Amino acid sequence: MRKKIILAFWFITSMSFSQSEGQTFCGGDPEAPYFTLHRGTKYVVWENTYYAEKKMGMKTIDGVEYVQYNQSW
Repeated sequence: MRKKIILAFWFITSMSFSQSEGQTFCGGDPEAPYFTLHRGTKYVVWENTYYAEKKMGMKTIDGVEYVQYNQSW
C-alpha cells in the first residue's frame, strides 16, 4: 500500500509544472498581458445600490492615455 501511495505521489508531482516549456524562472510570458482585464460589464455592488461599469476604450488627456469607462447607476 505504501509503495502505491509513493508511486502515485511521484506520478502527480512529476507531471505538474508551473512553467511552460522553455520559460526561465521568473521570466514571465511575453505574449500574455501583465494584468488581465475583464472585457465585459462589471457590476459593483454596495450596501443598498449597485452600478454597472463598461469599458468604452482609450482616452488621451494631457498626453497620458487612460482607460475610459461608462458607469450606469
